[in-house]
Amino acid sequence: MPSYEELISQRNELDRQIDAARQAEQSKAIETVKGLIKQFQLSADDCGFKQQKVGAKAKQAVPAKFRGPNGEAWSGRGRVPGWLASLESQGASRETFRINS
Repeated sequence: MPSYEELISQRNELDRQIDAARQAEQSKAIETVKGLIKQFQLSADDCGFKQQKVGAKAKQAVPAKFRGPNGEAWSGRGRVPGWLASLESQGASRETFRINS
C-alpha cells in the first residue's frame, strides 16, 4: 500500500495532468467556435449572448404608493409631483392620497 506522501504526490501529478488536458481541450474548443463564428458570420446575439453594459441594472417599475383625485400616480420616490404639491399647499394631507395595499 502506498504511503500518505506518495498518494499526495500522485494526486499533485494528476492535478497537473488534468490542468494540462483541460487547457489543451479548451484551446481546441475555442478554435472550433471561432471558426464556426467566422464561417457563418455569427454575432453574440445570434449565439444567445446578450451584451450588457458593465454595472447596468435592469430597471423595474416601482408600484404607485399615492393616487391623485384625477388618477395621477406617484411611487413616493423622487420629487413630489406637481399635483400632490399643489394639493398639499391647499392644506390636504399626503396620507389621504396613499394607496392602501
